[in-house]
Amino acid sequence: MAIQPHRPLLPAEEIVDWEAIVRALDAGKDALERAIEAEKRRAIQNLQRSRRAHINLTMPMVSPLVTLRAEGRRQAVAEAKALGVTVGRAFAVNPVDPDDLPGDIAALLRRLQQILGALFVRVQHEAVELSLEGFSAAAIRTRLLRIPGARNAASMAVSKALSLGLSDVFAANEDAFSGWQYSSVADGATCVECHERDGRTYATLAEMYVDLPDFGPCPACLGGPRCRCRGVPLGLAA
Repeated sequence: MAIQPHRPLLPAEEIVDWEAIVRALDAGKDALERAIEAEKRRAIQNLQRSRRAHINLTMPMVSPLVTLRAEGRRQAVAEAKALGVTVGRAFAVNPVDPDDLPGDIAALLRRLQQILGALFVRVQHEAVELSLEGFSAAAIRTRLLRIPGARNAASMAVSKALSLGLSDVFAANEDAFSGWQYSSVADGATCVECHERDGRTYATLAEMYVDLPDFGPCPACLGGPRCRCRGVPLGLAA
């Protein structure tokens, strides 16, 4: 799927494989949504049996985020190579034990768990309402499965996972680059806050992290964690 940037690429953006990044984000979102829906189905079954249930984090939810972080690392290494930079260390991503996750991925999963908790509160409330209205168990189940929210929850996690991979590589090799630039071309629905920052340059990562913590998303984005903006390296350090 070709991206449709809202403006011509800036020189610094031409080294980025935007289509690969968008494909990775969309694939991650699809996989995470499927995992959330599967867990929602399990929780609804338990809810109908005992009226006590909740949505858990599962390994199929963890896996897409770990994969996206690995993809972010691969993209950063490729971008550095395009500028003539050989990164100073390897960034292999091995299978992760869900009980021993890196701190930043664990924090991302805690946020996802909060979002899923809010989703299941809606499911529980709807189940009570439908039961009081006399719906059959089968009809209640059908209605509960249609409650939206899984796609939105997935959207709020994928961009950050990929950005963490970019940050892993670029932060460890910051001195090799002359500076950084804010880019919003991966998002076709750029909000006014991101449009204002688009193309802004920074001398250091610390400066860029004010607008793009760990390479994104932008905290000011009107789309919240769905933001696909990121930082790109400007070039080689003098």
